[in-house]
Amino acid sequence: MAIDGVFIHYLVQELNNSLQGGKINKINQPTPLEVILNIRSNHQNWQFLLSSDLNFPCCFLSAQKRTNPEMPFSFCMNLRKYLERGIIEKIWQVDNDRIVVIDIRSFNELGDECLYHLFLEIMGRNSNLILTTSNLTIIDSIRKLSPGLQELRTIIPKAPYRYPGKQGSINPFGKDLTDVQKTEVLNQLEGISPLLKNAINFQGSVDRLIYQETKPVLIKTEKKPAFYVFDLPHLEGERKYYSTISSLLEDVKSTFFKETNPLSNLLSKVVRRELAHQKTKLAHLKDDLTEAEKKLETKNSAMLLQANLYRIKPGDEEIVAEDFYHNGEPVTIKLNPQLSPSQNLNQFFAKIKKSENALEHLTREIAKTENEIIYLESLLDQIKQANDSDLQEIKAELLNEQLLSGPKIKVKQPKSYLTYQVDGATIWVGKNNLQNNFLTHTLAQKSDYWFHVQKASSAHVILRAPELTEKLIRICAHLSALHSSFAQSSSVPVDYTLVKNVKKVPGQKGSFVTYTNQKTIFIDPDWDTLKKLLGLGSQS
Repeated sequence: MAIDGVFIHYLVQELNNSLQGGKINKINQPTPLEVILNIRSNHQNWQFLLSSDLNFPCCFLSAQKRTNPEMPFSFCMNLRKYLERGIIEKIWQVDNDRIVVIDIRSFNELGDECLYHLFLEIMGRNSNLILTTSNLTIIDSIRKLSPGLQELRTIIPKAPYRYPGKQGSINPFGKDLTDVQKTEVLNQLEGISPLLKNAINFQGSVDRLIYQETKPVLIKTEKKPAFYVFDLPHLEGERKYYSTISSLLEDVKSTFFKETNPLSNLLSKVVRRELAHQKTKLAHLKDDLTEAEKKLETKNSAMLLQANLYRIKPGDEEIVAEDFYHNGEPVTIKLNPQLSPSQNLNQFFAKIKKSENALEHLTREIAKTENEIIYLESLLDQIKQANDSDLQEIKAELLNEQLLSGPKIKVKQPKSYLTYQVDGATIWVGKNNLQNNFLTHTLAQKSDYWFHVQKASSAHVILRAPELTEKLIRICAHLSALHSSFAQSSSVPVDYTLVKNVKKVPGQKGSFVTYTNQKTIFIDPDWDTLKKLLGLGSQS
């Protein structure tokens, strides 16, 4: 885990710069282990995500929209009861441990002003999100820990909250470490991960590394990606730098630690199984095509036989003829001695006709199978990026395509496509085939603009605007690229044209289209940049 105490030290600074003094307007819990505080601070709106997901516990300012369940979780209801309309006094860290604390001043049911603490414990499989009173009495937690599971800690309502950290460690930010080199002192420092320890040993001292300006980075090493709040000199690999720690964490979480649910796993399994079947089928079809092409080579022999039919006598087993297709070189043509010359000729032409029919059929089947593979691969991309509502729509599509067993589901209008309002324009973003088809072929007007990543699976983005400005083009291109299989690439080509120039491919599954009169813009997809363009607030 790269999120150690030093990482959190700088993260807390960044969060305070944006959120301190902000008002909590709304609280959502999109998944069982994720909470989002919607905060108005410094004249900007922020989404503060707190995740106790066992795979990647973290907190950061998020730019991504998430779909909430129809029925809120009980923990979310308690957070709303105590924290909505509250003011964030400060965000702080317990010593240099992996515990983030949000102090929130709000009002109780009697109207009295109260101070509440929201603890995010970033502790791997023991991670938790805990709400307490000012005197550290637990109100609720996202994960309950009953007496007996741990000797010293009980995480249930009305129990006292106790810090889980170990005692006796040295906080590096509370001690002068100028002269600390490669000594046993390094092992006593709190919040120093093995990753950072290796970097310190490589650099030669503590202060030269951890007392510096942040430069969030993702490093693609040979073994596995690494990330941190500043560069790690001991690691080699391609580097991607970020403007904020939040944008780094969001990228890492969405790329390497995307939370899945059982439905996502089921749909992925079904599609992957069918994809493997179609790829095997394609290989067999191509083998059959090769054989059919070989058999079609007998057409030359048939034509030569026809030209030399007068020379053939009943009972002949072969005939040698000049191959006028190959510079008159002699060629031997095998015959069936039990057939007459004309019957031999007819047999040749019958085989040719059969091979031509097979060739025509196989060519159609290969094209059909290749399109099916493209369709299935696009479904996998859509499942990877899907929220709960999107997954339900993809499930309906798989049922209707009989890829999933069960009754067909008629979806009149998809619900979870994205909508943005900016500069008097409306932007719609489709994240799956049902949404894409609805937006492009039903909702969109001929005078609207359509955006799509070039030669890749991507969202259909529809723009309705009084004027096509450079800013709107960049926003739509970012949306298309970020909701595509090229979301982690750079210089992504995004085509755009009028909706009237976009046509659905007849008989093609999914949301595949053809289009003309397009222009192309190249985009480096980045959620932080998109958020700034949309005017949703900067994370710097």
